Amino acid sequence: MVLLAETVFNSIGRRIRHTPEYITEIYYNEKTCLDEVLRYCKDSGMTIENLKIHTLDGKGPSLYAAEVKVRGNTRPEPLTEHISHMTGVVSVAAL
Repeated sequence: MVLLAETVFNSIGRRIRHTPEYITEIYYNEKTCLDEVLRYCKDSGMTIENLKIHTLDGKGPSLYAAEVKVRGNTRPEPLTEHISHMTGVVSVAAL
C-alpha cells in the first residue's frame, strides 16, 4: 500500500506546475509609473508577492522593488522590456 501510494503521489507531484518567482528592480522619476507597472502585471496574469518602495535620500529617483510571482509561462524578459519603455522609468533589472 505504501509503495502504491508513493508511486501515485510522486506521479501527481511531477505534474503540478510550480510558478517561478523573480525580483524586478525599477528606478523611476514619476509616481504614476508604479500604477502602470502594477496594472500591467495584473493584466499579464502575474501576482505581486512583495512591494518595497524606497526614496534614494531625496537626491534621485525613487526605487521600486517588487517580488513578482509569475503564472504560466511568463518570463521576466517581457516584463522588463515592457516596463523599460514606460514614461518616467529610468532603468529596469530582473534579478
